[in-house]
Order: sequence, then structure tokens, then C-alpha cells
Amino acid sequence: MARNQRLTKEEIQEDKFIEGLLKIYAFLKRNLQTIIVAAVIVLVAVAAYAAYHQNRVNHRAEATLALRQATEAYKTAEESLFDAEKLAESEALLTTAQTQLKAVFEKYANTTFADKARYQYANTLYYQGNYPEARTQFEQLIAQHQPENQMDSLYAQKAIGNTYEQEGDYEKAIAAYQARAFPPTPQLAPEIRKFVLMEAKFNQALAYEKSSDSEAARDTYKEIVDEFRSTLETGLTEKSRELIEEAKAVITAIGEPLDADVSNPKSLEYVLAETQLNQALAHKKSGDSEALRAVYNGIAGEFGHTLEVGLAQNSVERVESAKVVIAAIGEPLDADVSNPKSLEYALAEAKLNQALADKKSGESEKSEKAHLAYHEIADKFVRRLEADFAQRSLERVESAKVVIAAMGEPFDIDIPKAEKLENEKRYFEAYVAYTDAIRTYKVRKDIHSRLPSELRKQIGNFEKAAMAVINSIQNARRAENDGRESSALYSYDLVVELETLGLSRRLYENALFHYKRLGSAQ
Repeated sequence: MARNQRLTKEEIQEDKFIEGLLKIYAFLKRNLQTIIVAAVIVLVAVAAYAAYHQNRVNHRAEATLALRQATEAYKTAEESLFDAEKLAESEALLTTAQTQLKAVFEKYANTTFADKARYQYANTLYYQGNYPEARTQFEQLIAQHQPENQMDSLYAQKAIGNTYEQEGDYEKAIAAYQARAFPPTPQLAPEIRKFVLMEAKFNQALAYEKSSDSEAARDTYKEIVDEFRSTLETGLTEKSRELIEEAKAVITAIGEPLDADVSNPKSLEYVLAETQLNQALAHKKSGDSEALRAVYNGIAGEFGHTLEVGLAQNSVERVESAKVVIAAIGEPLDADVSNPKSLEYALAEAKLNQALADKKSGESEKSEKAHLAYHEIADKFVRRLEADFAQRSLERVESAKVVIAAMGEPFDIDIPKAEKLENEKRYFEAYVAYTDAIRTYKVRKDIHSRLPSELRKQIGNFEKAAMAVINSIQNARRAENDGRESSALYSYDLVVELETLGLSRRLYENALFHYKRLGSAQ
């Protein structure tokens, strides 16, 4: 009997569950009213928030639509001002646009929509010649604009200067164009602010001219030119530093030292000649005498040609110098005829004297004869030097071959010059040096077929991009030296993208033109 009355484990657990349910029921019964009130409050709050959010969405959608329609009316009116066929109806179109724009910034005050509508509204007043009211609207925009519309605040300040300029109050216009007159724009990219302020400075220079202050105008134009060039150099420096890091990444991937004094183009030519000599050495070891001879001849020809070009120019300069000296002496010069080279020079001097006499005679036939004589002397002098230095070139190549043969393997590689240039903060030159070192390494490895395919691809991609940058900057600097500003700016733009630096080619070229114009007038 006692055994049958003993409770099982499951029965005990069931009793506890029932007991818990009874406690919950009792709690709900005691607090039912409070729970219902709390639930209603939560539901009302959720509904209110949903309604508020939906209202904001609807409000924003309405504002967007209203601004879009007002902007379309504004653009139609603006286009009519520059269309002779629609000019007669432009006033009515401006009035229609003003009504819509004003409704937007009044109904949706303290929003980005209101700022944009007010800016366009102020422009319509400007077009109508109502400069004081336009200025008031621009000033109100600057004072009340939302953080997202900081760019509009900059252009509004520039427009204030325009209103004064249109009224002929150049002193106030100049003050309005001052950089310190512009509102702060902490959330705006610095490049955008620089662009707007540069435009304002250009307008300031024009205002100085209109007020007959040419000196101040010229100084302001120069400030624009100098700031443009300074910003451009900074941009090129930063770009070069970025590219140097790319070059270093390639060098790291190569995994062994590089070597080439590439800060000097002539040194680079010699490095490439060394590469060809290594190739010749490989042909020599393989017994391919015909290929060996072809490589040696190629080295000699290239080296001789380089010297010939340089010395031909020197030859012409020396002949011109000789003519000046002989003309001053006015009589034949002595010569050491025991020396064939001295005799040649003496004969050349004699011919120069003869040419000088023919020229002094003033007769056209003799003047032509003098010209031919000068040309003959120069040609002979150049040919003599060419032959002499071609022979020296061959001698140097033979000496280099002996050294290479003694070493029996390619030269080691290192980049001290590139690192030195980088430490001196000559970043573009350093980038050129790194690039040339990498290219030289690639050529040497190609000769011995030891360049892995992945590394070859990486170097190839780097080389292609690097040469595009280097060629563009070199073209730009050549164009600058030749006075071709537009061409220079085009090449620089390919490298740094001037607009990303807040620079305008058009503004710079106009400022430079006016600066030179005022300088020539003085």
C-alpha cells in the first residue's frame, strides 16, 4: 500500500508546472489593468513613430517633387535669357520660376531643399538686375544653409561679389572676393573650396582692373599663377611618392638587389650597352660568332652615333667661334705644317679668311661663295670628328669586352642613386631612377631567360604605367620650356588630374594671359 502511494518523479514535476501556471494567472489577475495600459501605450508609440516616419518620407517626397518642378521652371527661364528667339518671354518665365522657388523655401524651411531653392531664387533676381534683393537672399542662404549645402554657400558669397561688381561698387566687390569673406566649409573637400576661391580671386583681379588699379590686378593674377604652379608641384610630388611605393613593391617582388646609376641618361645608356655586352658574351660562350659580331657592331654603332650627335653640335659652335676670331684678326694665321692636323686647321683658317673677304666684298655671287665655303669647312670639321670619335668608341667597346670577358657573368645590381634622390626629396627623379633600374633588371634577366612569368607580368604592368607617367611629365616640361603652356597643362593633367587638386586650366591660362598683358603694358 505504501509503495502505491509513493509519487513518481514525473508527477512531482507536473505538480510544479501547474503551481507555476497558477501563480502567473494570479499575477495577471492582480495587474491586468496595468498590463493593458502598458500594451496600449506601446502600440500607440509604435503607431505614432510609424506615422511620423511615413510623414517625413511623404514630406521629403513632396519637397523633392516641388524642388524638381521649380528647378525645371528656373532652367527654362535661364535658357530663355540666352536665346534671342525666347528673350521676349524670359521675364514671364523668370516670374513663374520665382513663384515656385519661393514656395519651396518657405514651405520647407531649414532643409536642403530650401537652400537650393533660395539660391536659384536669388539668381533669378540677379538676372532681373535686382542686385540688392539678390544679395539679401544670398546672404540669408549663407547664414541659414544646412551643412550638406556648404558648396552653395561658397558660390553665394562669390555671387555677392558679382552683385557689387554689377553695381559698379568695385571696392565692395573686391572685399567680397577676399578669401576671408567666404564662410567656413569643414565638411567640404578642400579641393572644391580651392577651386571656388581661385575663381573669386580671378574676379577680384578683374575688379581691380575695372577700378583702374592695374598694379593690384597684375599682382592678383600672379598670385593665381603662383598658387596654381605650387599646387601642381605639390600634386606631382605626392603622385611621385605614390608611384615610388609601387616601384618598391615591384623591387620587393624581384627579391634581389638592383643596380644602375640611372640619374644620368648617359649612365643609363652605358648600362644598356653593358646588357648588350653580356648578350655578346653569351653568344661567345655558345660559339655563335656571327651573332657575336652583330651585337658588337650594334654597340659600337650606337655608342658612336651618340658621340657623333653631341660632337657635331660642338663642331658647328667651334667653327662659328673660329669665324669670329679670324674676323677680328683680319689676316692669315701661322700654322705648324709639320703636323698634318695642324696643317688641316691652317687650310681651314685660310678658307675662312677667303670666305670672310668674299663676304666683305658685298657682291651677291661672292657672298654665296662665302656661304658655301663656311658650309664646306663645317662639314669637313664634323666628318673629321665623327671619324675620330667613332674610332674611340670602338676602342672603348673593346676595353669593355675585355672587362666583361674577365668577369665571365652579368654585373650585380643595386639602386643607390634612386634611394639618394628619394632621400633628397627629388621624388620624380627618384621614380625615374627606380623605373630605369627595374627596366634594366628586366633586360638583363631576359638575356639569360631567368625571369619567372608572374614577375615578368608584374614588371610589365608597372613598366607600362610608369613610362606613361614619365613621358607625360617630360613632355609637359619640354612644352613649358618652349612656352607652350596649353600643351604642358594637357600633359600634367594626364598624370595628376588637375580638377582633383582644385585647379582649373582655363582659369590659369586666363590669369597668365592677363598677367603678361599687364606686364607688357607697363
